[in-house]
Amino acid sequence: TGQQAQALGFSTDGTVAYLQVSRADGPDAIERLVLATGERSEIYRHPRLDPRGVIPSLDGSAVLGVYVQDPQVSMHFFEPEHPEAKLRLSLAAAFKGHDVFITSATDDGSKAILHVYSDRNPGEYFLFDRETKHARHIGSRGRALVPEQMGETRQVQIKARDGVLLDALLTLPPGAEARGLPLVVHPHGGPFDIQDRWGFDPRVQLLATRGMAVLQVNFRGSGGYGRAFVEAGYKQWGRAMQDDLTDATRWAIEQGVAAPGRICLFGASYGGYASLMGVAKEPNLYACAAGDVGVYDLESWSRRVDFQKLRWGKNYLEEAVGSEGLREVSPVHL
Repeated sequence: TGQQAQALGFSTDGTVAYLQVSRADGPDAIERLVLATGERSEIYRHPRLDPRGVIPSLDGSAVLGVYVQDPQVSMHFFEPEHPEAKLRLSLAAAFKGHDVFITSATDDGSKAILHVYSDRNPGEYFLFDRETKHARHIGSRGRALVPEQMGETRQVQIKARDGVLLDALLTLPPGAEARGLPLVVHPHGGPFDIQDRWGFDPRVQLLATRGMAVLQVNFRGSGGYGRAFVEAGYKQWGRAMQDDLTDATRWAIEQGVAAPGRICLFGASYGGYASLMGVAKEPNLYACAAGDVGVYDLESWSRRVDFQKLRWGKNYLEEAVGSEGLREVSPVHL
């Protein structure tokens, strides 16, 4: 059918396998495969988002459901009455405003390690006792950081010039209103199949705590929104993918969030490329750009990159980056 399918795991009774299957348009779906008959049926599909990952049983032998991030993590269970499904829902309710993951458990499932984090909390670890329902704090990833002194991250939606709906994350300086702020547009690396997600980002918080708003755009080509959205970014370096960042910047100005003339770009890898390409393509929109470990000459890079010597690498470059017109979208030549 041309669809890509990935096996996720089995039901607790072992009679069913779960598959994550791409569609021609829109996000991936979850299908149920009955092993005895080979019958397949769709059992879950979010309107816009791919599943983020599986929810395993504590012993790792089965898949109970999938996570979805919008912008915080929510859970969809295939076996909602399973005791471990109820356990995870109760933990999520107990740590409201945070995402909660069980990282490991004892063989009998009586104790588990919890990883709890938020947009302002880099992460804490707890030892949870299922019998007593007590969670004992055992460590923190950022002891010197005070969550209340960090910036809040919210999800916004932006319509690109051709009507494509883009998700973005907007982080505000602590205590600031979303009005007339200096803004850093922070494109992610990759660019393909990578997604900016809600959570604690050290670079973003470094900027936000110095008084700058930060905008992270899941431009076309980003992961998490289906195969067609990823492929919409193919051969669009410096073109439609760049236009998405431009449109998001103009949105921030129109909304009154960003102060015109006080907007910069900063990113690493592809984000470094997009930062320098942004000031080359829209010199009147941005005051500055900073690129970290970026690729700035696509012609040279496509010829000399090491994986170009491999068949998959050559095919990937041709399909995703292209070979024509690379000079005109290379910042080093602009």
